[in-house]
Amino acid sequence: MKIRLTAMCALVAASSLAISQPESDFEADLLPGLQTNVVRAQLVPLRKSLFSAGISAIIERVAVQEGDIVKQGKLLLAFDCDRIEASYDTARAKVKGAEAKLEVNRELVKLNSVGPLEVKLNEADLEAARGEMAAVQAQLQHCEIKAPFDGAVTSRVIEQYQFVEEGEDLLELVSRDELEVRMLMPSTSLAWLEVGTSFTMLVEELDRAMPGTIVRIGGAVDPVSLTIPVFGRLDENPPTLLPGMSGRVQFVNSEFE
Repeated sequence: MKIRLTAMCALVAASSLAISQPESDFEADLLPGLQTNVVRAQLVPLRKSLFSAGISAIIERVAVQEGDIVKQGKLLLAFDCDRIEASYDTARAKVKGAEAKLEVNRELVKLNSVGPLEVKLNEADLEAARGEMAAVQAQLQHCEIKAPFDGAVTSRVIEQYQFVEEGEDLLELVSRDELEVRMLMPSTSLAWLEVGTSFTMLVEELDRAMPGTIVRIGGAVDPVSLTIPVFGRLDENPPTLLPGMSGRVQFVNSEFE
């Protein structure tokens, strides 16, 4: 005889029947470490990004609204970067000037018109100018924010023409095509729970039972609650599934030859 873990949906009607069974029979079906085979669970996005301003500037354009579905690479918002672009032009001109001065003095040092020290100083000035240009160029990278993955805009706390400080929250993007089932399991369930264990989740918002599989188990047990986070994936991911939906996951202990 072998023991395997299968899953069955915790429908309301089925739950009522289970409650009406003799308690001894009900307890006989329990998995080790569980007071009930039903565990609360929630759908969480595998990828989630809260965007913050990388520069202090005025928002020139907001290209999305809360609830929009966007593709990877789509522009989310853009800043007014005229001042930064002007600083970049200035820094680039300084680099060109330092390069020209260094080139001239390298020729003059051959004629003994200037000393080697002057050339060394010119080289240092050129490196400083290039560093300044690189710093401004890095700021230019923050003038636009594009979606790093396909997802949905779940919040937007800024408006067009609003001035924001560096580090201020702007909007949030979550993936919808990669959802996980997150549940807290008693630590004693580790005696039988493993990656690959199957389950079925009743998504309450949709009143739909969906099978899935455990894909990841937390790395540490909470010493206070004696629970461990467990993550699973549903076999299907229809567009009606949304992050934050919740439901019940039920495990059943069954035997087979």
